[in-house]
This record gives sequence, C-alpha cells and structure tokens, in this order.
Amino acid sequence: MLYLKLLIKHSLSICLTLLTILINTGLSQQEIIEEIPKSEQNVDTIVTSFWPNVIRSAIIPGYGQVMQERPGKAIVFYGIAGSLVYNGAYNYYWYNRTDNNKYLTRFRKYALLYGQLYLLNVLDVVKTQMNGENLVWKSEMFSDIPMKSPWGAAVRSAMLPGWGQVYNDQYLKAIITFGIVADFVRKAVISNIRYMDTGNKGYLERRSVNTWYAGLTYTLNMVDAFVDAYLYKFDETMEFSMSVIPIDDIYGFNLTLSF
Repeated sequence: MLYLKLLIKHSLSICLTLLTILINTGLSQQEIIEEIPKSEQNVDTIVTSFWPNVIRSAIIPGYGQVMQERPGKAIVFYGIAGSLVYNGAYNYYWYNRTDNNKYLTRFRKYALLYGQLYLLNVLDVVKTQMNGENLVWKSEMFSDIPMKSPWGAAVRSAMLPGWGQVYNDQYLKAIITFGIVADFVRKAVISNIRYMDTGNKGYLERRSVNTWYAGLTYTLNMVDAFVDAYLYKFDETMEFSMSVIPIDDIYGFNLTLSF
C-alpha cells in the first residue's frame, strides 16, 4: 500500500504540473500553427501538431519524441521504460512462482519508477510542443541533407525492428526484418522456458545461440535503416550519361555523372 500511495502522490504532482503548464502557456494547437508562415504550413506541420504527439507518447514512451525528430530523447525514454517493464515483469513472474515477498517489493519499486518516467515522458512532449520546438525533418532533392533522417530511422528500428524500413518506404524488407528478429526471440524464449522446467543444459545453449542471432539481426536492422535513410532516393538524384565524341578522326567516350 505504501508504494501505491507514493505512486498516486507523485502521479498527481506531475499531473498538476502538467495542467499548470497547459494553462499558463495559453497556446492552443491552432495558435502554434498560425505562428508558422503560410508557406511552411504543410502536411508536416499538421503531422507534428499538439495532441497527436502527446497521445503517441502516452501510448509508448518515446514515440512522440520520435515524431518530433528528437531521436536522442526518444531512445532514452523508450530504453529506460523498456528496462523498467522487463525488470518489473521478471520480478512479478518470480513472485508468482515462489511467493517470495522480496520479488513483490521489487516489482512495486519498478512500477513506481515506471509511473514517474511515463508522466515525465508525456510532460517532455507537451513542453516541446507548447514552446513550438517540435522539429520536422526538412530536405529537398539535390540538397546536401538526406531526404530522410538517418538517426530517426535507426531509432525507429531500435524501438521496433522493421519500423525504420517502413519509414524508408521499404515495406517488404520491414516484414522480413521483423519476422527474422521475432523468430529468433521466440526460439530464445521457448528454450529458456524449457530450460527452467527441465534443467537440460541443451536448452540453455539453444537459448544463448538464438539470443546472439537475435541481437545480431537487431543491430543489422538498425544499421540498414540508417544507411537506407541516408541514401533515400539517391538513385533519383544521380544522372549518368555517356556520349561519343569524334576528335581528329579518333572517337572517344565522354562520361558524365551529375548529382
């Protein structure tokens, strides 16, 4: 009960802070959009409007930060939240198996920390949106800046294998990537369960092998998303031409490569 009371107390405190910011700022979604020049009020502006990003971070910590093109903060919130969820689930599982209260105490601590992080994550998105700091990746064909955010793609694939490939419009590769990673994770989980039930070290070895393969595929999935985002539509920005030039009855070739 003590941990529940602390969680409720801290949650109410953060919610009151959030409400105060909303009232004092006095900027609505429409007012933020109106401050942007008409020429820049495009689809990207609407996509990064106020409530969608808040709702995204309310669903998955870090999701709203990704859509605000803040991959650094996105991976921090998502990574810490994932760690807290994993440790909480782990201790709750062992509490159910052993009925040992030390696991229940740990579970409550992780639940308390997750609740605080969750609200802080939403508050971070609200603050950024209210200050008009939401960033949109802007690039044009033939510019020095990649048309897609490389780090944004990598972070998306870190949060969910295949998401970065979807961001890069490579849908078939996204399905294949997600399927391979999910299959290795599935095999590792099954091997772990069987090892815990039987104590057979053969399952322990299988778990280790599949975990390594899952980690390797997961890493390559992020690297692939980063590279593909950096080279997004590179073939459309490159023009290759060849012509034959006669010079004093001798024919030569002229190769032209332009970006």
